[in-house]
Amino acid sequence: MLDKTIEPTLTTEELNEIEENGFDKDKSYLLKQDGTVEIWKEEHSLKNWQEAVGGYVECVPSQIANVFSKHHVMLVDEEGLWKPYKINEKVKNGIVGDALLVPGESFV
Repeated sequence: MLDKTIEPTLTTEELNEIEENGFDKDKSYLLKQDGTVEIWKEEHSLKNWQEAVGGYVECVPSQIANVFSKHHVMLVDEEGLWKPYKINEKVKNGIVGDALLVPGESFV
């Protein structure tokens, strides 16, 4: 298993800044199913994305992802609906488990 480089949950001040200014287009974020948000600093690779979401990755349609950022791609566990995940309290819209926001250029 890879060592994770995930910062602790963001402070209320940092979350307020995100609410006001949006997500930083150069950073990646892990939107946990309990509604907390963490900065994700792993190297961008399929293996690391899969580990972050707990399975095979699936891109969330832009209609949902763009609510959070037009500069990021949102990834979730492709088989999340068949796992004992809860509705993601931050994303909602039928998304279960953790969601990963990665800068669009990292995805290419």
